[in-house]
Amino acid sequence: MALLSEQIGSGPPRFDGNNYHLWAFRMEAYLEPLNLWEVVELDSNPPPLPANPTLNQIKIHDEAKQRKPKALTCIHQAVFEAVFTRIINIKFPKEVWDKLKLEFEGNDRVKSVNLRTFRREFDLMKMKEGESVKEYTSRLLDVANKIRFLGQDFSDENIIEKILASLPMKYESKISAIEESIDPKTLGISELMSRLYAFEKRLSIRNEEDDVE
Repeated sequence: MALLSEQIGSGPPRFDGNNYHLWAFRMEAYLEPLNLWEVVELDSNPPPLPANPTLNQIKIHDEAKQRKPKALTCIHQAVFEAVFTRIINIKFPKEVWDKLKLEFEGNDRVKSVNLRTFRREFDLMKMKEGESVKEYTSRLLDVANKIRFLGQDFSDENIIEKILASLPMKYESKISAIEESIDPKTLGISELMSRLYAFEKRLSIRNEEDDVE
């Protein structure tokens, strides 16, 4: 157990029953470099030892056999007590993972409903009064990522088009300049955000100067 603690360092991302899709994404990224994700995803077992194995082959085989218990321990460490009680009697990491996925992500019907809900929320989103570009785009990206976590392809181009089409009129001159100078298909979200942040900052400074006058 001490060796496992050394390997996983500060520990896995914690899951309290909320934002399952984000946790699952982070947990997979956590298990992958530890060489443990395969036994969770595929329930894989090491091949049997050959006849008259060498000491090195025995060592490698024993290490491979420990991957499932290690993966199970990682998942146990990752969940809060309220979630742990639901998986306490499950002995294999893939079964635990599938149980959590079914309970917190839902079956295909539930996923389909959630996808429609998030897609409609995304389509109807508008920038609120007094909201900054950064705050608005953060809300958009949050919903877009929820759609992606449910397994639906959702390109950056869709997000960029939504931003350009839904910003208030005061951004119209900047949007026109961006559309005239850059092909939206080659425009990255980070570059768009940088341009809009700079424009918003200039607007803020100009408004402050007008107030002084």
